[in-house]
Amino acid sequence: MDFRFVAYDPQTGAKLYQLPRANSVSIGDTFGTRGTLELTYFAKAVNARDLPTFLEVQAEVTFDSGHNWAEVGPSLLRLSGSHEDTDQAGMRTLQFVGREWLLGKARVGNGDLELIDGKRPFYQASPGQILRTLILEAQDRGAADGIEIGNFTAAKDSSGNAWSKVATIYYGPGLPISSVLENLVEQGMCDYRMNGRTIELFDPETTMGRDLTIGNNPVRVHGAVTEAPVKYTLEDLANSALLMGDEGFELEVDNPTAPDDYGRLEVTIEQGGVSDNGTARLMVDEALHRGSREVREITRSQSAAGAAFLPFRDYRVGDYVQVHTGGEWERYRVREIQLARDGQEWTIHTVINDRLQELLLKLAKRTSGIVNGTTGSGGDGTQPTPPAKPGIEPAAPEGLVIDQQVYLDRQGIARGQITAGWGAVTESTKGTAVEIGGYEL
Repeated sequence: MDFRFVAYDPQTGAKLYQLPRANSVSIGDTFGTRGTLELTYFAKAVNARDLPTFLEVQAEVTFDSGHNWAEVGPSLLRLSGSHEDTDQAGMRTLQFVGREWLLGKARVGNGDLELIDGKRPFYQASPGQILRTLILEAQDRGAADGIEIGNFTAAKDSSGNAWSKVATIYYGPGLPISSVLENLVEQGMCDYRMNGRTIELFDPETTMGRDLTIGNNPVRVHGAVTEAPVKYTLEDLANSALLMGDEGFELEVDNPTAPDDYGRLEVTIEQGGVSDNGTARLMVDEALHRGSREVREITRSQSAAGAAFLPFRDYRVGDYVQVHTGGEWERYRVREIQLARDGQEWTIHTVINDRLQELLLKLAKRTSGIVNGTTGSGGDGTQPTPPAKPGIEPAAPEGLVIDQQVYLDRQGIARGQITAGWGAVTESTKGTAVEIGGYEL
């Protein structure tokens, strides 16, 4: 396995030249966030050149000693760099980031619908509908330049699968579109990746959640392992959680299955904007799951020359693979891949999480989406508005979305939760403005 990097014009996309071979390379691919690249090279080396300030590069990989090369990963933009003026060799270090960085420089517009409390509403919208709308609007203004939409629509994802989730969501005009993308990923509504200049959006845990542990030849992270660190912590251990919300609302839940070797361990969650059992229970469950046992993170470092399976060829971030943890082969999800070359040899660092950590990540994503106030289910950190005046009948809410989640707890007992969201009611049945103090579901 080897990589090379080709320069492109960041505006036209025209192919320019191959970059000089770097002295060291570091490639980062992390699930749900931007790809990264760091190159270090000598500016005075053979075939080297001073790279321009504005530069786009694309990684190419070979698995047959350079006979065939294929583009892999995102288009990357030069973002920062450093060098030492007194260095006679002229060493340069450059950092690149995935092209979706441009979405952080493109903002949410006002749209055609009337703003609700200063925010732009999307009623019962799929992730594809939201992102496609915002990106195309930004490109009409000249922003998000060069980002291509990877076949996803309001109805289907980039693989042609129908969206399984829709939501009623509000976004404030001026918010970076990258924050919208991150929020949709955090709420577990979609997965995304960049393929060159193309942003691809997928229904969660489908195309980017392949199970490679089944069949006669399961993908296993083994062979030429040089380091196998395992991190574990009891920092968040708790067997009782108390949530304190608005207007004196409190919810306390104990977890009798959590370890009590250190006695009763209590955690308090203070969250403005929460005053209903559904949202509170979601947040309490996250705290109790996080504190139910020791959490582990497993990393495997391998020499690419001796690895049985290679990233980008055999597996990618989001895939489920097998790792030997001392007793037997176990199934884990790949969260991060780091590739490094110092000299001629490539080293692979694969970071994976256990089942509990996967559940915690999902709960944290859903909670983050709620407490950031982007859905219609509350938890925005502000005080509730007072009730409507007597004699005024509020209009019926629109855009009701019900989302259900089912999982097994540590005892193997099926648990379930339902999250509801809807459009804010701001008018009465007669069209006059009203302030709503609460909703009943």
